Amino acid sequence: MTREILNSLPQNILKTIEIWKGRYNDDRFDKPICKGEIRGYLMGLRDAGIITDNQYRCIFVYMTL
Repeated sequence: MTREILNSLPQNILKTIEIWKGRYNDDRFDKPICKGEIRGYLMGLRDAGIITDNQYRCIFVYMTL
């Protein structure tokens, strides 16, 4: 399901998701701060109507694993 959601997103959003996923998994960055920034980015996508609530949850889990 997550792969289907990611494949439906535009390339610029997908690139940003991969950047934030990389930062979250990098020990040089503070995980709680990255998690908050990821949450804010995804909430912006949700508020803009680009993703749904369920897609928000799936992408959030994908980005923080």
